Amino acid sequence: MVRGKKQDKDIKKQILQSALELFAKFGFKKTAVDEIAKNARVAKGTIYNYFQDKDDLVKSAFREELELLFKRLQAKANENMNSVQKMANVFMEKIKVISESPVLLQVWSQKRNELEYGLEKEREEFDRRELGLFEEIIKSGNELAVLPVADLRELGELFQNAFRGFEISYFEGCQNWIKERVEKFTEMTMEGFKKIFMQDKKK
Repeated sequence: MVRGKKQDKDIKKQILQSALELFAKFGFKKTAVDEIAKNARVAKGTIYNYFQDKDDLVKSAFREELELLFKRLQAKANENMNSVQKMANVFMEKIKVISESPVLLQVWSQKRNELEYGLEKEREEFDRRELGLFEEIIKSGNELAVLPVADLRELGELFQNAFRGFEISYFEGCQNWIKERVEKFTEMTMEGFKKIFMQDKKK
């Protein structure tokens, strides 16, 4: 029996959804391909028609969650607010989405050099896209819109690295004060960079 493209897409989605459910419940290591097939109501061999191996399935499931996360961040970045509010809101939205996703939370709870299944590269690709989003937010802020590319990248990386520290604090239990600290840090950093940039322009 020849399957159509739509049916192929539906089966792949069904397998991926099954994997996400089990990864969320039992974790990557404790979930076997047999269990994913059983939960998806397909033969084990069918899974290998769509995914090379378990590593490929884990990466695909993680990539699916990352895509949903990035879309949520983009939506926050596109809201009608100033650049300081946008940056802080994007950070808080990221924390919220990760907290709600057991799959993302598993990965964010591990050190990068301890990640398996090729997930470190997936995180690096997400970081690259996130940095681009930060740069767009910075450019939306009047004076900083004309920053040279190198300075724009430097400021974006500054926010990204600082936010990683805030993420660690949040997941270690410092939820109560994190939003206020992020907003304060964002405001002070933006204002400081504006002053430096304006001074350089006058020279």
